[in-house]
Amino acid sequence: MRTIPFLGQWVKKVKPGAVFTMPFFDGIEVLNIKRQIEDLPNQDVETSDRISMKISASVVYNIRHAERTWLDTQEHDEAIALIAMEAIASFVNATDYKHVNVVAIRMAVLPVVRQAAWKWGIEVEAVGVTHLSKQRVYSITTS
Repeated sequence: MRTIPFLGQWVKKVKPGAVFTMPFFDGIEVLNIKRQIEDLPNQDVETSDRISMKISASVVYNIRHAERTWLDTQEHDEAIALIAMEAIASFVNATDYKHVNVVAIRMAVLPVVRQAAWKWGIEVEAVGVTHLSKQRVYSITTS
């Protein structure tokens, strides 16, 4: 989908084909409305019983309301990634190691990310955990 903003304000959606714009005032912004997958970077998180874990995940989403997405977020993909990472970290921090698993993370994180993204006109389909492991932490002391 293409949009024409005028001086930072939403003006209209543009259909495919030739479009007249005023130089220096108008511009055309392109917003990909196909299904997108955002890979989240690895994050080190500690459980409530102080066990360090490494987690990476991905979020699958569609843009349903392009106007809201364009108006309410500057970088919608980064915003979704940050919301999902924060939700994962909050869940793991509040949970014991023996209760942290892929299904539990998905069940806890998906509603949080869906609710936050829907305000921006984005429908989150799934949150998938791609890597989940316990980390060994070594500390070296010198005397």
